[in-house]
Amino acid sequence: MARRSIPVGLVLAAALLGGAGSHTLSVYALLAAVPAVAVAALGAFGDWLEEGTPLGQASPGALGALLWGLALCFVVAASASRPLLLMEGAASGLAHSALVACLVALSLESIVALVAQARQPAPELSGS
Repeated sequence: MARRSIPVGLVLAAALLGGAGSHTLSVYALLAAVPAVAVAALGAFGDWLEEGTPLGQASPGALGALLWGLALCFVVAASASRPLLLMEGAASGLAHSALVACLVALSLESIVALVAQARQPAPELSGS
């Protein structure tokens, strides 16, 4: 649970701080999000490998690992271009676009995880 919530919280905090005008704190939140998203991406990839689904077959684990990988690429791009925003004082299109794309990828991953959890059969209750 924390493997998913910490990266999402850091990226969301970076977006909210950037929108509020606190660009320095936004850069720090993005820099902290890079290793957190990397750990979540590696964990999702490991979970997919443990599922044992064949390579050609689509599964929620494979899609989740792909989306975490995309989120990692986007958060690295955003954190690399965000300090330029501080130095130049102008809005960087790449920084904003990468941050929004990262939020979209994380939102899609959350939807995939919820759908996969909803499709699992409910455990049977043994009554007496």
